[in-house]
Amino acid sequence: MISNLSRLELRHFRYSDKTKDFGARFRNRTILSFAINRKSMASSKNLFALGYIEAFYSFDNEIKERFFNQFKYKLGLGYRFTSSWIASVGALYQDAVNTAAEPSLAPTTLTTNYVFDWGVTYIIQ
Repeated sequence: MISNLSRLELRHFRYSDKTKDFGARFRNRTILSFAINRKSMASSKNLFALGYIEAFYSFDNEIKERFFNQFKYKLGLGYRFTSSWIASVGALYQDAVNTAAEPSLAPTTLTTNYVFDWGVTYIIQ
């Protein structure tokens, strides 16, 4: 199954020197998933594989943020317990760059590009 999620985010930033900033970005995620032990992705007790690529486009590149992303990639597994409950785990790579000069407990060159990602979803029917 191929699915797509597009969104426009209006983002507000507040910095330690009391200044504020505002920006917008467009995100587009394309997801590919396929059932492993069932014929349909909608079946209960379904183990499935998934992968996605997500692209980000910021309309204002002057905004400083700790993890400025342009692309994310994920590979993982999911399990559909019922028609409403789904859980997934996976490895996520995000192409992150630190564009903030904010003081932090972590070094300013530190970015976390590799992430263990998990989630539980409840679908209202």
